[in-house]
Amino acid sequence: MREALAKLDDMRRAEGKHLVEELRERLARIGGLAEEVRGLVVTLRPAFARRLETRLKELLGGPRSSRRGLRRELRCLRNAAISAKN
Repeated sequence: MREALAKLDDMRRAEGKHLVEELRERLARIGGLAEEVRGLVVTLRPAFARRLETRLKELLGGPRSSRRGLRRELRCLRNAAISAKN
């Protein structure tokens, strides 16, 4: 019985070491991906801002029906933001 428990302990220790290594690798990979995303944010933010500005000018400068479209889009964005929080 003691031998079986000792083998179980050894097995658990080896498994724990393997899990630690695997988690460290995953965390390093996630850290690298996070850095990539930070770089993309810096380069993509101006493009998204220009796109948003263009779209708002279209919606605000157009006829009344475009303003209704803007209200509809704003409601959709609000609902999406609320859904994302939940």
